[in-house]
Amino acid sequence: FPSHDIRDYKGVDIYEGDIILLDSEEELEVVFRDGSFVLEDKNAGYCILGLVYSRCEVIGNVYEK
Repeated sequence: FPSHDIRDYKGVDIYEGDIILLDSEEELEVVFRDGSFVLEDKNAGYCILGLVYSRCEVIGNVYEK
């Protein structure tokens, strides 16, 4: 499931299930929730991917961890 052709700051396509490093600090998972792709933290909630994708780096996905 592509996240509407959204790419990280290195130009890598972001997909549902990807693990994202946000601001070089926090690892979050890309999920589809309430009609939007979001970055989810199991403890702290989530933020909309479209608002922060330029600060993200794809570092893996849930299927490879």
